Amino acid sequence: MIPSSKIEELSKLALEEKWYYGERTSNESNDLPILRNYLAYTFKRLCYENKIVIGMDTERNEEYAAFNTGLVDKKYEYIYALFKKNSQNTKYYWYLLDFVVAGEDIGKTLIKVFNPLPERANYFENKIQNMLYDTTTGDLSCDYTHIITERTERLPLEFLRENCSEDFLCVDGVNIDDIYYTGVKNPARKAYFVSLGFKIKCTPRVLNRLKNRISDAVDLALKRVEWNYKTAIPMYYPTKNTGSLLLPLSLVDEDHVDLALVVERQTSGAYQGQTILPLDLAYNNSRLVTRPDSDWLKTDIVQNEDIDENCDE
Repeated sequence: MIPSSKIEELSKLALEEKWYYGERTSNESNDLPILRNYLAYTFKRLCYENKIVIGMDTERNEEYAAFNTGLVDKKYEYIYALFKKNSQNTKYYWYLLDFVVAGEDIGKTLIKVFNPLPERANYFENKIQNMLYDTTTGDLSCDYTHIITERTERLPLEFLRENCSEDFLCVDGVNIDDIYYTGVKNPARKAYFVSLGFKIKCTPRVLNRLKNRISDAVDLALKRVEWNYKTAIPMYYPTKNTGSLLLPLSLVDEDHVDLALVVERQTSGAYQGQTILPLDLAYNNSRLVTRPDSDWLKTDIVQNEDIDENCDE
């Protein structure tokens, strides 16, 4: 467990970046959710790659561990998390000494104990096809049935109201306006959208209407990618340990992005649209790879939706 104060210190040591959504109202670490998420899943990936290093200071007989955060300071030097064996508390084997730059202050211990220094996480094996969308591969196929009937709760309220009648959106006496904004972890909300998704699936007329509208948004996204390759943003899926690309979906207004479409390149070279993500979850996953250089996925315009991370596929 990394203390909240250390999360705050890391944000100040690292190259300037906004680690929260919207406006920050206090200095509490809970206002840095992106950074905390970044560290947790970076550590998970490094464990998978066996890049957490452990070593001994033989002169003092002290045991240390370290990992490369993948972040850099203002001089573009990597920042490392340096841990020491805990001799005071048996509950945790390690405690965080500090986030350090090699050779500076406490970072001198890093040089003394570890050679070579810990490597950063690698999400795409440096394969360019995993980082850029190739628009010459032809049409993009999407799992529209999954997106519409199993991720119904992620579709914008206005989009559903524009394409479904008021009577249709009333499920078991519950109106969508009364349930939509009650929180993604609300069991009643989840039950409503499971039922609505099933209702849509059993009504081809409505399913096709929603599919056609989303297909139009996908076509627009591909045009944006063709015009600017940076539109497609690489991301890492922690729960699946795979890399994907994100495309913007504008479902209500072409000037406003509502969701991110998760696209995976297949062995044939073709692309498959797998699912949709709310923008905050999309940003969290993309930030694991690198800070998005994008005109549509920014912390200033992304709202934190209190993500249910057990439902991110």
